[in-house]
This record gives sequence, structure tokens and C-alpha cells, in this order.
Amino acid sequence: MRSINCLLLAASLASLFATPPSAAATAQRTFVAASGTNNPACSLVAPCRDFAAAITATSAGGEIIVLESGGYGPVTIGKTVSIIASPGIYAGISVFSGSGITINAPSAIVV
Repeated sequence: MRSINCLLLAASLASLFATPPSAAATAQRTFVAASGTNNPACSLVAPCRDFAAAITATSAGGEIIVLESGGYGPVTIGKTVSIIASPGIYAGISVFSGSGITINAPSAIVV
């Protein structure tokens, strides 16, 4: 019986390590804040600092929620997404040259 348990544990661990880490995992809703730090999740408790990081972490059809007023840098959008700032929150994009927002998905709906 003990050898069967060890075999099951070994098989479980093998399948866990055989699955590559999901670096490209995305969320339906992500968050940005002027006090945030870019990270793979862009979660409510650990928001990202800019739209470029948040767009990578957001799934197609998802939402990027702006938590506080600030400048969030240029972004290239390649999928359907909504960027939402509540009333009274300013989500600015300032650039010194070029475009602040580039939409690179002809059939995408960007709000």
C-alpha cells in the first residue's frame, strides 16, 4: 500500500513539474495604480504601474481598472479590452513623441 501512495505522489509531482509555468496566464480583470509596481498578475492587492504591463496580464475581452489618478504611460492594444476609471479618477497618458495609444487589432473593441 505504501508503494502505491509513493507512486501516486511521484506521478502527481511529475505532472506538476511537467506543466510549464503559466507566464502568459491572464486575468479577466486587472488593476493599475500610480503607486503600483509592474508584476505578472496586476491584481487588486498588487496593481501594476502602467497600462502596458496591465494589457499583457489582461485576457481578451477583459477590463483594466484604474485605482487612482496618475499617468500610466503609452500602450499598444492588440485585443478587445476596456480601460475603466471611476468618476473623479484621472487616468492620463503623456508621451514626448509618437502615439500614446496604439490599437493594433482591426477587429478589437476598445473602450
